[in-house]
Amino acid sequence: MFYLYDNHDLKPLPLSPSDAIGVAQFCDGILVTNKIEEAVLIASYAKAAFLLHSKNVSSLFDYWKLQIKHKTLKEFHIILYAGPKNCLYRFLKGVAWSSMGSYQLIDFFKTRRDAV
Repeated sequence: MFYLYDNHDLKPLPLSPSDAIGVAQFCDGILVTNKIEEAVLIASYAKAAFLLHSKNVSSLFDYWKLQIKHKTLKEFHIILYAGPKNCLYRFLKGVAWSSMGSYQLIDFFKTRRDAV
């Protein structure tokens, strides 16, 4: 399932990858998935994001290993982090800070609390 990140909330998009990308482009929104199999299909979209949580952390690393192995250019510039602030969060925060705007890390729990 794909989601449109809008106003600190995720709105489901039960569409095919190409249709979901089309809707996200029309809305100029962030297209989100939490499944690595779906992530590969939308990674070409500039505002594609991966929702990272405790149950799919390892799949993100598998995705990066796959990129290195096959030397692909598909990557995520936005990661929605829905988990405790641990070593991984600090690492990703450092990557986002040092990339000078190329990568964005959104603390999903914090933005949802602030929106309420």
